[in-house]
Amino acid sequence: MTLFIRLFALLFIIINPGKTHAQTCPIPPPGDANQDCRVDGLDYSVWLNNYNHSTAKGAENGDFNNDGFVDGLDYVIWFKSYKDFEITPTDRTDKTSPTPSENDIAVCLRPYKENSPWNTPIGPSPKIHPNSDKIISGLPGSFGPDPFIYAYPVYHTDRKLKLKKIKYTGYYRYVTDDERRIITNKGENFLALQIPDDALPSDDGNLIILDKDSGVEWNITKAIKEKDGSWSVKDIYKYNIRHSGFAAGPFSRENGTPFLAGLIRSCEIKTGIIKHAIAFSYKHQKNNASPFNIPRGTRLQLDPDSSAEKLKSWCGNDKVCQIMVNAMQKYGMYPVGFSDSPKIFVENQGSARWENLLENTVLGRIPFSAFKIVIPK
Repeated sequence: MTLFIRLFALLFIIINPGKTHAQTCPIPPPGDANQDCRVDGLDYSVWLNNYNHSTAKGAENGDFNNDGFVDGLDYVIWFKSYKDFEITPTDRTDKTSPTPSENDIAVCLRPYKENSPWNTPIGPSPKIHPNSDKIISGLPGSFGPDPFIYAYPVYHTDRKLKLKKIKYTGYYRYVTDDERRIITNKGENFLALQIPDDALPSDDGNLIILDKDSGVEWNITKAIKEKDGSWSVKDIYKYNIRHSGFAAGPFSRENGTPFLAGLIRSCEIKTGIIKHAIAFSYKHQKNNASPFNIPRGTRLQLDPDSSAEKLKSWCGNDKVCQIMVNAMQKYGMYPVGFSDSPKIFVENQGSARWENLLENTVLGRIPFSAFKIVIPK
């Protein structure tokens, strides 16, 4: 993709997915990939997912000029129709698909390297784990997001903010610039960080602070905000979003990943696309021989060849579900830990302000049998 198109996508894609007006569209407008008689962020997602690829499916795969190749010319067709498309009064009051603010777009750039395992699509014909079906069949409980339990709030900072004193009693760990080592300081000590005044930890005391100037990602655990504005915390982990998204040893999570890795943020849902793998947890099994243990380094992929009827049965007209399904099909999900029941990690309500945009039942109609366990190439 040329820099010109990337800049256009970042600066001008103010996406309002809206409601599907009809199940079929007699005459789809130019740029309408899913044939719902609208030109919106879901159509942009189709174009982006097929960019720079040949196709015989025309607009269905983002080839809006039907020349057999998805490229910048097709983006121009989508963008022109998107700008000209009129939003109906019903869409303006649809609380499940708000228009992103300029800030949503500015802060929603994808973290970590382009070739990070988090940002690398699974691709065609992946290698499936030989015990995939057996392992998947052992996943119990309901499946979905929860913005209140074990969810990380994300706050953005910059050099203009006042330094705040942080006392830590556990570990301060950071990754070296070459990503080869983790440096550890242990015991009671202090750090000074620029933390926004409105920052609050989650109920279990975790939060993420992002420094947009340096690219530093601070992961903080067991945090308590004192009345004088200072903080008392257990552990502080320092990572950089220009790195791979995996540390060389135990880090914020047991598997060496920082908190931001695989996290679904509200700005991603508002802009209509998740461009990375999703962090996933499942019920812990103490017996290592149990078929419920997902092998480390593998990832789950939702059936990428699902029919339109199957997608409809999973999501109906729920745009949030469709956005998540698209990411699970293209990038999959990495297991990062254990929980009482399977869940995907989403931004905490405290910073996300999800309102009624996200329900924990949004993925409840997707069966575990629709997933496969993929072995990295």
